[in-house]
Amino acid sequence: GTLPDYACVLTFDDGFRNNLTLAEPLLAAHGFTATVFLPTDVIGTGELLWPDRLWLALKAEGADDARVAATLHACKALPRAEKDAFLADVAAQVRPPTPEDAAPFDLLDWDEVRAMQARGVMTFAPHSTTHEILSRCDDAEVRRQVADSVRAIAERLELTPRVFAYPNGRAVDFDERTRAALGAAGVPWAVSTIEGRNGPAADPLALRRTCVG
Repeated sequence: GTLPDYACVLTFDDGFRNNLTLAEPLLAAHGFTATVFLPTDVIGTGELLWPDRLWLALKAEGADDARVAATLHACKALPRAEKDAFLADVAAQVRPPTPEDAAPFDLLDWDEVRAMQARGVMTFAPHSTTHEILSRCDDAEVRRQVADSVRAIAERLELTPRVFAYPNGRAVDFDERTRAALGAAGVPWAVSTIEGRNGPAADPLALRRTCVG
């Protein structure tokens, strides 16, 4: 009851550097703002997110798009330990990506995040610590992925996170354990990637989004 009709929120997942180089100036030129959801343990490390590492490895081996998509989909359904073992096996057999190949997947660092926050076009919120599929993690890891990412945003950016984005974000990718962890962390809202709009009866911990690829 507090929003205008047809209100829209713009969001970006993962914190890619092109949020700074491409999105921020375009949004500023049009007077828009957006929220960027960050996998907090990976920001500033120079590492890539695991789905992007796998994508690059498979493409380096000549896999077509259908095979890449199928493999990524299968990995997201594995328990975390099995997924990590598979990724390690792939990494041992495939050459590392060149900086040029990896560049589209580069993530922001914390200095860039703080500078963007100060300019006021982008705000930031947690997206887990390492982009794990939360429903595939054990109980302790679910709590850690939520609590530590919320804490990192609060401490590094001096703000109180009020919204969380589920990695991957389908209905099968989060569960009641995740909701409980968000409640314990004091986060009242969470966004999914379930397609659709939200009205007054929307589930605050499973807000829908319209995904733009």
